[in-house]
Amino acid sequence: VSSDHTAQEKIKSQRQKPKNRTTKLSYKDQRELDQLPQQIEQLEQSLSGLQQQLSDPDLYQTGEGEQVVELQQQMTEVEHDLEQAYARWEELETFKAGD
Repeated sequence: VSSDHTAQEKIKSQRQKPKNRTTKLSYKDQRELDQLPQQIEQLEQSLSGLQQQLSDPDLYQTGEGEQVVELQQQMTEVEHDLEQAYARWEELETFKAGD
């Protein structure tokens, strides 16, 4: 029973070791992290352009409903891509910081 208790203590102490090591990103992750700000900027510009197109009153007066739907779908896709890019950027930054 005593040896079983010591084994459990050893396992607990191994689990509770502080993680003071610095976490290093892989080369691929670091490159991705370096490129994400530019990718995010491009997505934001694309989103802005789509919003500008959708805010044009002439688009709705011409009766081009298909074009409106297409622009809205593109905007939804860009918003989704932008969300994913921000989430990935945050994930990599957090990993890099070692949190």
